[in-house]
Amino acid sequence: MSIVPSQLNLSTNLTEVEQNHAVIVSAKVADQFGNPLANQDISLFTEHPSFSGPVLLTQKETDVHGTAMFEIVLRIPGSSVLQARLGNLLASSSLSVQVIPSILSPSGPKSWFGISGSLSRLERDLSTVVGKMISNGLHPSKEELCKQLGLDYDKANDRNRVSDALYKLKMWFDYVLKVLYQPSASFGKDFANLMNDASSYAAWKMDRNSPYGYLKAYYGQSEDEIRQLWVMSRMWDRFVQLANQYNLHMFVGYYDRDLRIWRYKQPTFWEYVDKQIQSGSRLAKGLGTILARHRDLGMILTSAAPVAGALEDLQKVQQMITERNPPKMRCLKCWRNGTIMEVSSQDELADHIKAVH
Repeated sequence: MSIVPSQLNLSTNLTEVEQNHAVIVSAKVADQFGNPLANQDISLFTEHPSFSGPVLLTQKETDVHGTAMFEIVLRIPGSSVLQARLGNLLASSSLSVQVIPSILSPSGPKSWFGISGSLSRLERDLSTVVGKMISNGLHPSKEELCKQLGLDYDKANDRNRVSDALYKLKMWFDYVLKVLYQPSASFGKDFANLMNDASSYAAWKMDRNSPYGYLKAYYGQSEDEIRQLWVMSRMWDRFVQLANQYNLHMFVGYYDRDLRIWRYKQPTFWEYVDKQIQSGSRLAKGLGTILARHRDLGMILTSAAPVAGALEDLQKVQQMITERNPPKMRCLKCWRNGTIMEVSSQDELADHIKAVH
C-alpha cells in the first residue's frame, strides 16, 4: 500500500502580536495512518483585507517529525489569515493572527499635512534646499547647506543648528514610517503586489549592481529571505517618494575621501542598512568602554547585575550587528552533562533537542 499525505495541520504560538513582531508557525504533515512524513515541501500563505488574493510568504521542507517550523514577521495591522499548503494535494485549516499597531506608538500629528506644518522653519527650509540639490545629483556638505540657508558655517552655533535640524528630520522620517505609512492600506497593498511581482524580482537579481549574489554567498540567505529583503527595499523606495512629495527628506552623512569632507545624501535601503550597521558598531564600542570602566574600577550597575555578564552580552549583540557569523546557541542540557553543543539557530536547537533529549 502506498503512503499518501493525508493530514496537514497548522498551529501558531500567538493569536495576537504587535506589528513588526514575529510569530512561530508550525505545519505538521501525516499520512493516512497518522504517521509523520518527512521531506514534504510546505508553502505558507497569508491573506489580508488589503490584499487582492493570497500571498506566498515562504517555503520549507518537513523534518523527520513531519514538521515545518516558520518564524514570520507580521507587518500589516489587522487580521492576517495564515494557511499551509502541500502542493495541490493538501491545504490546512486557516489560522487568524490579529496584528495590533505598535503599543508604543508616538504621539503627534496623524496626517502628512499635519507633519509638514509641524516642522520648524529651519527644518522646512533645510528639507527644501537639500531636496533640490539631491534632485540635481548633488550631495551637499554642511558648509554648502549653511550657505544656502543664509547661515555662517564658521559660527559654531549655526553649524549646530543645521546638525540639530538634520537629526530632527531623521526622527520625523522614523515617525511618519510608523504612524502614517505602515498602518495605512497602501502599505499592505504594496507588500502584496511586490511579493507577487516575480518578473521585477527576477530582473533585480540579474542587475549588475544587485546585492543578490552577495547576500546569498556571503550571508547564506535563503531565496525567501532575499526576496523579502527586496520587497522591503522597494517599499522603502515607495515610502521615500511619498514623503518627498510632502517636502520631507531624510539625510545621512558619508565621508568624501577625495575631498576629505562629510556630505549628505538621501540613502537607498541598502545604504541605510550599511549606515545603521556603522552606527550600531560605534554605539556598541561606546557601551563597551563604559562597561570596561565599571569592571576595572569596581563600579556597580544600576541593576546590580554582574558587569562581566553585561560585557559578554554586549559582545554578542555587537557581533550580530557587525559580523557575518551569528553567535552560537548552546544546548543547556548537553552543557549540564559536560558536553558543549552549539548551533546557529532556534530551529537547529529545537531539532537537536528533539533528536537527542
